[in-house]
Amino acid sequence: MRTDNHTAAVDHHATAVPEPRPAPAVALRASAPAAAAPPRTAVLQRALTRRFRLPGHTDPTPGQRRLVAVSAWAGTLGFGGAVIALRLLVNLFQADGGWYRPTVTAIGTVGLLATVGAFASIHRRRLPWMLLTTATVALVAAYLVTAAA
Repeated sequence: MRTDNHTAAVDHHATAVPEPRPAPAVALRASAPAAAAPPRTAVLQRALTRRFRLPGHTDPTPGQRRLVAVSAWAGTLGFGGAVIALRLLVNLFQADGGWYRPTVTAIGTVGLLATVGAFASIHRRRLPWMLLTTATVALVAAYLVTAAA
């Protein structure tokens, strides 16, 4: 017979109900993140802000030749991308665009982001050139896809 505060009446034919147990403390500790390792988003954010940042007051201005070279390369990519964009615009008015529309849009987005990244990283030594090369490869791929369509 149980005579605590939880049961007011005693039923001799009722089965005993086990009382709920608290969750083990080990399960609570296992679900907490490890304090030693920084989250991946923090590592990625630090890496991106180190490579792509707006220049500060103490940063030297990029050389004029470097700025002209990056601008000329990006401008050439822009004119080349405009040709592909016109072809894509014509394809938008056709009944069945099929695979061409999403493919060229994805390739163009990669090229555009690489070109923007080149300007954002103009204070870095090699990164703008690597990004502009990536954008050029994307433009060539877009021309090949357009030729195959």
